[in-house]
Amino acid sequence: MGHLNLYHNLGNLRNALRNKYRNCYLHNTTEIRDVLANLQRYGYIGRFIAVHEPFQPRISRKIQKRVSKERKEESPYLLVFLKYRQSNKHLPVIGNIYFRKRPTRYQIPVKTKDMKPLHQGVGLEMVRVGEDKRRREDLWIPTHTAQIRGLDGYKGFKVFS
Repeated sequence: MGHLNLYHNLGNLRNALRNKYRNCYLHNTTEIRDVLANLQRYGYIGRFIAVHEPFQPRISRKIQKRVSKERKEESPYLLVFLKYRQSNKHLPVIGNIYFRKRPTRYQIPVKTKDMKPLHQGVGLEMVRVGEDKRRREDLWIPTHTAQIRGLDGYKGFKVFS
């Protein structure tokens, strides 16, 4: 399930920024929602909403013709609205998203004392901290939050503005 991987979806987000799209579709998982919530909190993306299918004219015509009961499952996609700068509407707020070439092959542990928090306006670095006990999934938090809480983690990705 490579398409549900966080880095695959960050690549889709980076591709949308590179092509100057105003919005993009990502897959709806709790891990991706956590990362998007942090990006929204720090002002890098506008908002994101859950949708059933990506709106593409040829696909949506088939869906309109189909008569079926309401869907019971959760929405499989997130529609993410990207933010652009106020001074130059052609430049996105996110300059680049950086992660290693093969990020899932091995994990690089990072101690709290070695974390370098990027300052507001420069960028944001996210680290993966163990599992969340309630959801049994990885928890992604910014490095400065990890330093405040005193949590060691694994290298993740960086967002530059």
